[in-house]
Parts: sequence; C-alpha cells; structure tokens
Amino acid sequence: MITEHVNLIDRRRTRRSVDTNREFAMILDAVKTFGPRNVSLIARQTGIPRETVRVRLLHQLPKMGFRVQLVVNYFKLGLTRHFGWLKFSKEHSRVARELLDWLGEKTYLMYWGRVALRNEYLVIVTPPARWEKKFLEVFEEMSEAGILEDYWFKRVMKYGHPQPSFKYFDFKKGAWSSTPVTEDDESHPLVIDQVEAREITQYIVDPFDIHIVVELESDSSVEIVKIAKKLGSHPRVLNYHFNEHVVRKGIVAGYSIGYVPNLEADRGIGRTWLIVEPSGRAPSTLNSLIKTASEPPALCQSFNVLEDGTVALHYVPTMPAGEFFSSLDKLSDLVVDGAILPLSEGNYFTLTSELFSEEGWRRPGDLDQIKRDLKIQVESK
Repeated sequence: MITEHVNLIDRRRTRRSVDTNREFAMILDAVKTFGPRNVSLIARQTGIPRETVRVRLLHQLPKMGFRVQLVVNYFKLGLTRHFGWLKFSKEHSRVARELLDWLGEKTYLMYWGRVALRNEYLVIVTPPARWEKKFLEVFEEMSEAGILEDYWFKRVMKYGHPQPSFKYFDFKKGAWSSTPVTEDDESHPLVIDQVEAREITQYIVDPFDIHIVVELESDSSVEIVKIAKKLGSHPRVLNYHFNEHVVRKGIVAGYSIGYVPNLEADRGIGRTWLIVEPSGRAPSTLNSLIKTASEPPALCQSFNVLEDGTVALHYVPTMPAGEFFSSLDKLSDLVVDGAILPLSEGNYFTLTSELFSEEGWRRPGDLDQIKRDLKIQVESK
C-alpha cells in the first residue's frame, strides 16, 4: 500500500512542478511549529497535497533517518535539570550499568552514557525542585560507600536542540551534502530557559497532563483519542487538558527534528559528547557556537548550558570518524577549551506517570529504601 502511494506521488509529478528537496524541507519546517499529528494543517500551511504530506512525513522521512521529537519544558513542570559525571570504582564498574538503569526506571535519572574505555558515565537527572538536594545525596551516599570513585553535578541553566538547516540535505539521494542543495533558510535553535521558582505556580499541572506528556514524549504522532482509550478517559477531557494545560501553558516547548542514520550502515564513531568552554559569555557567542555546531557534516542533536558557562553538546553519528573529528575544527575560534567524549553505550528514560500524583511530583521513592536497594544490587553482583 505504501509503495502504491509513493508511485502515485511520482506519477503526479508530471502534473505539477515539484522541487523535491524544497518540498521535504517545507514539511519539516512546518512540523517544527505544528508537530507531526495534524497532517491537514501542515498541508494547508505548505500548499502541498495532504496525501503527499502524509506519505512523506510518516513513511519517507523516517526511512531517511529523520525523527520528530516532542520537546518538553521540564522547568515548567517543576523539575530541575543537572548534568553530571560519575566515575565508578573498578570494584563496582561491572554493576554500573545495572545501577543506572535501575535509577532511570525508578527515579528521576533520564539519561546515561558510558565514556568509551573508561569507568566513567555522563548522566542527566531531573529531580523535582523540592526533592533536588535529597535526590543528589543518593550519589554522595554511593561515593561514601565506595561505589563511586568520584563524581560531580552541575545545574543546567538552559537546554535545547539546534534544529539543523535542511539546505544541506539532498532528499533525492537521502544523504547530506557539503554544499547547499536548496536556498538558505532561517533555522533557529529551540531553547528552554530555566524558570524562576516563583513562576512555577503559573504552570500547575495534574495527572492527566503528565499522562499526555509521557505518551507524546514516547511518540509525538500519537493521537489524543488513542491516549484517551489507553487511560479509559473521554477524548474531550484529554483534548481540554492538552490544549488548555499542556500547550497553552508552554509545557510543550516545541518539536525538534533529529537525524539518526540507518544503524545497519557503517557510520564510524558512536554517539559523542563535546564539552566546551565558550570563548565569551555573551549570548551572541553561545548562539554562534550552537549554530556552527549544528552545521553539516557534524550535526549536534542537543545541548545543555551549565551553571559555570560550560556547554555540553550531544552528537549522533552521521559520517566516518575522520570526517567528524575534522569538522569540529570549525569550532576552534568559538571555544577556549574542550573535551571530546565518545560513548560506547547509553540509555535514555522518559518520565513516567508513576512519579506524579494528585499532590504533585512524588518523593523519588523512599530515599532510604533506594539506598538499601542499591546496596543489595551491588552486593548481589
């Protein structure tokens, strides 16, 4: 069926003039604003036939490696965000992955990545503001118990996605080009700034809102009707919560377009973090850094700006290793110092509705019980 639709689109090219590269770029730009769920709206905004939009967005673009991700404003949900580094002791390095997976499934740890050839991990945690200090004490306990040899956490002041320009992607060939394929376009990064504590009360959410956010974060194209059926609620109720709470209050910061090439292809290096100190603290320097970092052939997928001004940039492989490292030289004029940390493995965890109740974000379990469970896991390995 999908093949028939694609062939139909190809036949219609004889009836209307089609600039394939521009058409795909227009669809992706519209998705960044409206999301992937409303195909009819995207068709009206771009002037591209609805069926063409549907086939390109839901079938052709994913095959090329493009992914649409809902971006949640965790700050407006009353959560903090910390970027951290953990060095496990040699004695406990064999249980590091299991411990971090357990924390990701049970608590507010949302990401970990292991630095290649080291017992070191980069992590991102998002504990509620009221439990922030207590939650981070868990890692202090792990250090005192000898599980961690060393560690640090830094508060994230802003985070986001660069939204790379599509002018360098040849949609006919399904590959990135070193020279522009289409006309220049304005691609602005999606940035989420920290919210002051007194503002949090403006963004009060309830369990329905969290359920919607959790489902859309897992699949940005899922329909509200399907979420309602899963929760046993009326679609009108969830539509109200989505429009009046989640969207109007800015809980959905927007949509990012990620690019993840075919994992079966030989793409050289694995996922990589670049930790840099910008040459200046002015916003213009940061904006220039993010824009340059997201230009092909090295495409930055996301970034975190830490409290000391350091910027952590996350890359997904799109080219052989030699080209990737050479491309980072273009950042040299924008940074004072930096470190490239290739990963050997990693894992990402979304929020779960079990962490939220009518009273708000739950204390991350019984913290004493968490510590006991961690101790049991370590001793059982």
